[in-house]
Amino acid sequence: MQQLEAIPGERDRGFCDRPNDSTRFAQPHRGGCHCGVGDEAAFGIDIAVREAVTNAIVHANNEDDTKSIEVSFNCAGRAFEIDVKDQGEGFDPASVPDPTEPANLLKTSGRGIFLMRNFMDEVQWSSRPEGGTTLHMVKRF
Repeated sequence: MQQLEAIPGERDRGFCDRPNDSTRFAQPHRGGCHCGVGDEAAFGIDIAVREAVTNAIVHANNEDDTKSIEVSFNCAGRAFEIDVKDQGEGFDPASVPDPTEPANLLKTSGRGIFLMRNFMDEVQWSSRPEGGTTLHMVKRF
């Protein structure tokens, strides 16, 4: 997977892919990814990545400025893959309350994992040997 860097002036427009040896851009939220992501899939990818990054910063790293996250994107055939790596303690995704349960419907948070699972075709968490967790998501098109 290729590490991505932000491109000056692109920050407010979404994810940008600029490999060191190319000027190819991947802007999934705008349907601009050269790997064929359409507008509808790109919308879901955008939401899933925003939720994943927010969860990594807020819940995994506990908003600790000394901890970092790493986000990687990869166009692989007819699939768009995303990895989000954090430095948190890890967690059991099955222990997260179901936001569609009546008791949770009016809560102001707790829908991130639900959204990721609904917008993406694969959502998997794994512990990293050096510590932290990797979230791997795949959207096929």
